[in-house]
Amino acid sequence: MRMESRNVKAKRIMLISMAFMLFTILFSLFPTRTNCPTYSPAIFQNGLTDIVTSIDMQRVADHVKNLSMLGSRVTGYEGSGAAAQYIADSFRSYNLSVENQTYPVLVPIDHGSSITVLSPTLLNLTAYALWPNYVQTCSIPPEGIEGDLIYVGTGTLPEFNNKTVEGSIVLMDFNSYDNWLNAAKLGAKAVVFIEPAETVFFEARSKFLVTPLRLPRLYVNATDGKQLKDMALEGVVTVRLNSAMNYENVEAQNIIGIAQGELPNEVIVVAAHYDAWSVVPRLAPGADEA
Repeated sequence: MRMESRNVKAKRIMLISMAFMLFTILFSLFPTRTNCPTYSPAIFQNGLTDIVTSIDMQRVADHVKNLSMLGSRVTGYEGSGAAAQYIADSFRSYNLSVENQTYPVLVPIDHGSSITVLSPTLLNLTAYALWPNYVQTCSIPPEGIEGDLIYVGTGTLPEFNNKTVEGSIVLMDFNSYDNWLNAAKLGAKAVVFIEPAETVFFEARSKFLVTPLRLPRLYVNATDGKQLKDMALEGVVTVRLNSAMNYENVEAQNIIGIAQGELPNEVIVVAAHYDAWSVVPRLAPGADEA
């Protein structure tokens, strides 16, 4: 049953990715102002073959690169606003008239997280909050939470054997499906995930719930994660976790480029989202969604 669910999710990811790719390809069809001072729909009049042969793959790659270099594109984060401006500027360079529709939306904003090793040595590391469990964010009180750090690999129940889990902070591999729930069931205070070399969508989707379970979950890069793992395997390590993540009303934008056609009563709409999503909202460059 679990394998069947993963296959369905994989197919869904593939279909979504194809939709994003189509938008990017259509986006690249319009020549820049320096190449063509006025927009013309002639490229669409000779059929699909002419459209495909007119695609400039270098410009497609440039758009993907530019959009994925703007930082996190989760709505409300810095990259989302920068992406909106990039798209508006690009539309204007194609001689399209541009409209900007704004609307409020509630999103979880990560204002910063950290892990401080208190013993056997003092060490400060940057961390990132994960997506909330429904309305419950990964926010931690200002004084932080402290506990001994234990490493449990992929978090299967046998990997918890001979470890004191209750009151501890659990360090585990990101590619561990939903085994972080074992830590919650055994009384851990929080979970810290180590960045993997590669992963898939169902791993990310399994790291949060649609029920408001209060269990802070943080994420560290591979280098810091290895350092924490080595320390935890060598002996007793005490750490303090801090995290500030709150739901906030932010302004979202729809960027609309309008090209006047020859039939005044006919409208063709090509639409796609330009924001990105990640189970780690602060880390969402969205190259596969550009």
